[in-house]
Parts: sequence; structure tokens; C-alpha cells
Amino acid sequence: MKNLFQYLPLLVLLFAFTSTTTVLADFVLDSDGEPIRNSAGSYYILPVLRGKGGGLEVAQTRPETCPLPVVQAPLDISKGIPARFSSILRIAFIFTGLPLNIQFVPSEPSTCLPFPAPWKVEKESLAVTISTEGIEDFRGPFQIQRANDGEEDSTDYKIQYCGREYDSKNQDCMDLGISIDGDQSRRLVVKDGDPLVVRNRPGPAILL
Repeated sequence: MKNLFQYLPLLVLLFAFTSTTTVLADFVLDSDGEPIRNSAGSYYILPVLRGKGGGLEVAQTRPETCPLPVVQAPLDISKGIPARFSSILRIAFIFTGLPLNIQFVPSEPSTCLPFPAPWKVEKESLAVTISTEGIEDFRGPFQIQRANDGEEDSTDYKIQYCGREYDSKNQDCMDLGISIDGDQSRRLVVKDGDPLVVRNRPGPAILL
């Protein structure tokens, strides 16, 4: 009992810090206004501005060649492939600025689109592609930030890349946006500004 009272002040301080952190956390909200769950459920990543394409998916190639690039679906009506957001922290919900891994959870996996299918960034082209060798950076190279600062109820967000090469150069995280290639595919790439502003619509319940 003596040892318990000896550490009581420390336990109270730890509880207060944890409670304050939870209250102050800026949770990432889905399109229904609910906090996005960590490593659970699935979400369609959809553009806020319509008219240039649908949700995020992978480019279809024939024959299938790896790695598959992450692209915006060409049709507005397409929701794309549902994704899952994961942090190594043992917390229930995702908040802004939290290091993340993002994985597609396809209903029809393939050699180049495994289940789950982690995102990665190609070092030379800075294009977002699918890793067929699992998660490359367990701390999480991506993060989600509000697209409009100060609008706490907004469900509009942007995804950023904070890979090791940016850390080593003391650069800030950079936005993910759309770049149109020679085939008119709308590829997701790392850009200096001009982010793809998205909303995350709840998808099907998927168990890993």
C-alpha cells in the first residue's frame, strides 16, 4: 500500500495528461461527421470537387504490371476502392497530423493489388503506388490535415506525405494532388501545393 501512495501523484498527472490530449485531439471525421477509426472499417476517398473524376483506386493495366499507380477514377459515379487508415499507436480514432499508413482493402485482390494493399511513394517520380511487399515504414509516412483551417465541423481534408527524404532535408510534409500523365490518367502524386481535397465516406465492414 505504501508503494501505491508513493506513485499516486505520478498516476494522477499521467491521467490528466491523457485526458487533456483526448479532449484536444482534432479527430478526422468521415462524411457522416463521425471520427475515423484506427485500423478498422473502410472508407472511400472521394474528391470534394466533382466533375473531374471519382474516388481513388488503382490504374488498370493489361497485362497487370507492378507497382500499380494510385489514380482518381475517371468517372464521377465511381467510388473507387475502399481504404483503411492505420496508426501504430493503440488509439481508437485517427486525428489530424497523426503519422499513418494507408491501405486499400480490395474486394478482389490480385498479385499487384494484395489484401491489404499499402500505399507507398516512388522515390524518383513521387507517384503514389501500391506496395506488394507489405508496409515499408511502420511509423506511417502519411498524415491527414484539414483542408480549411479553422472550420472544425468541416469534413474536407487533404492527405500529406512526410517520408524520410523530407525529414532529412528539414522540409515540411507535402500535399498529395493529381497529375495528368500522357494517357490522361489522373495519378496521385506528391505536390508542392494544389492538394486533392477529399471526404472519406464510410465503406463496407471488412475484417483483416
